[in-house]
Amino acid sequence: MSEFSGIIDLTGCTALEYLPEGMHIKGSGSLILDGCTSLKHLPEGLQVEGRLSIKGCTGLVDLPKGMEVGFMDMDGCTSIKRLPSDLKIHMSLVMDGCDGIAIPQSFLDNHEGKRGIRLPENYHVVEADACSQPEFSL
Repeated sequence: MSEFSGIIDLTGCTALEYLPEGMHIKGSGSLILDGCTSLKHLPEGLQVEGRLSIKGCTGLVDLPKGMEVGFMDMDGCTSIKRLPSDLKIHMSLVMDGCDGIAIPQSFLDNHEGKRGIRLPENYHVVEADACSQPEFSL
C-alpha cells in the first residue's frame, strides 16, 4: 500500500492515465484530479480520508470496488454510468452533472440521512446485483 499525506494536486494533467494501486491518502490529505481527462480508472481499494476531487474527469468510466472517501466531488464525470455498491462516503458526495447514473439501492440505504450527499437531477436506482453484473452483447 502506498500511503501519502498532505495534498496531491494533479489538476489539469491531461496526460495522466492511471494511478498506482493501493493508494491511501491519510488524515485530512487531498487527492485533486480535476480535469484529468485521460484518466480511465482509479485504483481498486483507493482510500482518501480527506477530499477526493475528480471534477471534469470525463474519461473516467467507473469507480473502483472498495473505495472509501471522506469528501468526494465528481461534478461533471459524465462517463461514469454507475456507482459501486460498496462505495463508502464518510462526509459528503457531490454528483452534479452526472445525470443518468445508476445508483445502487444499497448505497442509498447505507447513506440515508447524510446531509452531504448531493445526487444529480436525473438518476436511476438499481439493485446492487445489477450494478455488479458484467454487460454482454451477442
